[in-house]
Amino acid sequence: MKTRTTARRPVRFCLIHPDNSASIRVALKGGYRQLQRSTYKGQPTVIFVR
Repeated sequence: MKTRTTARRPVRFCLIHPDNSASIRVALKGGYRQLQRSTYKGQPTVIFVR
């Protein structure tokens, strides 16, 4: 019988203001992808996940 195991990596999120293009570039280079746009404490936010 074969057993299949997969290592689960933790999911990481980052919140970045949409006008902060430098941080968005760093997140994309670091393997993050855009999940959705939202608000945080009344400010627009882009949520990235890796």
